Amino acid sequence: MTEHVKTTIKVLDYVHLAVATGKKTPGPIPHSAHTESEYAGGGVEGTAVSSFSMAQQAAGAKPEDGHFAGIALFEGTILGKKGTVAWTVTGTYIGHTVDAHLHLLSDTATGELKGIHGKGHYKLPPPPEGCDGTIPTDKTKIPALEATFDVGFA
Repeated sequence: MTEHVKTTIKVLDYVHLAVATGKKTPGPIPHSAHTESEYAGGGVEGTAVSSFSMAQQAAGAKPEDGHFAGIALFEGTILGKKGTVAWTVTGTYIGHTVDAHLHLLSDTATGELKGIHGKGHYKLPPPPEGCDGTIPTDKTKIPALEATFDVGFA
């Protein structure tokens, strides 16, 4: 049986590392990022550390558009069961709107989370009018977002 849950993700820290090639390239421009996040509510409580690789669109495309893939390492409770589990995160950022899909990696689960399976999704809307869309240097100004998970246990 799979259960649908909603939780709130609050980004505690975000480090973005742009790769400067020193030359113009016709292909995608690589970047990487590292986040630390807190999950609260809806049956998902805990923290996650994530690392992402990103490919910004090629020259001539909108610079704020691209794709990303990463992995998150979660520690906490899901539906009252405590442990750790990893999930992959893939998605796009188009016009500063982030659309991410998550896939739980069942074989990484420990503790009471052994046997977990499922997927998730979150979408971060574009910043408000007048904001340039960059990640704020004041981490307290990074907005929380809602995520959904469809999870079950074997």
